Amino acid sequence: MVGTGERRLLVNDRILYGVIAAALCVLALGCEEEVPPDQVAEPVLRVGTDATFPPFEFPLDSTGEPTGFDIDLIAEICARCGWEYEIVDTPFVDLLPALQAQELQLAISGISITPRRRATVRFSDPYYLVEQAIVVSEGDALIDRAGDLRGMRVGVLSGSTGEVWAKDIDGLLVFPYPELRHATDALEARHIDVLIVDHPSVRPFLDSTAGYRAHRDILNAELYGIAAGPADTVRISAINDALAELLGDGTFDSLHTVWFGEPFLAVPDTSSPRKESPAANSDTESGH
Repeated sequence: MVGTGERRLLVNDRILYGVIAAALCVLALGCEEEVPPDQVAEPVLRVGTDATFPPFEFPLDSTGEPTGFDIDLIAEICARCGWEYEIVDTPFVDLLPALQAQELQLAISGISITPRRRATVRFSDPYYLVEQAIVVSEGDALIDRAGDLRGMRVGVLSGSTGEVWAKDIDGLLVFPYPELRHATDALEARHIDVLIVDHPSVRPFLDSTAGYRAHRDILNAELYGIAAGPADTVRISAINDALAELLGDGTFDSLHTVWFGEPFLAVPDTSSPRKESPAANSDTESGH
């Protein structure tokens, strides 16, 4: 049987042991070596793209990876910035929402820079100037202005600025398609009368398929940019520096020759106001 005095000693010993144990834990935590900020490993960046928009993005190859101009461009940029990254094949309409939700850190997929998009994500400097094309059969009547499209069945890519533009014109029957190949198939099958799409992406179809022509002087040009989260000023600044290097040292020109078969003609000029198509000022949240 333990006496009262012995009980007090046991209780005091337990308290003392607890204090010592707590102190040791604090010392152990305090002795952990701090890692300098410049040595903290950067997370692997998740870069979103919709691999259905050649030659900027081609579908997955035999290795399970997308290819294309944008894919090679972001690889060069990440290498120069010292970033590890992975490509995440993502439907176009989900790219910008995924950036806002921080599920992606970057997106490159022939994304047109518009005022609405600038309000929701942050864009790099423009890296490509594209013309929108109205593709028709050579046997059809000439189209000189947008009003000539009234009453026609117009194919567009889902979520694209071309879709928004077409829906803003009264009298058009608009048919959105999830991928470019679906839209060109519909054009060949005469399910639609015309196709509105960015010219560089439809050029391979025009080069390989007889009987079609593209009107490139009716709709105005748009600029592509690399997108990041709305607060990601640091990465965007680094991307802009890398883009300037690529344009200056000839790497951008080399990549362009690989994927477009010709040298890059000019750097996008944003020093003066540029006339934009109605779609460029629309409320669309994603698309080319």
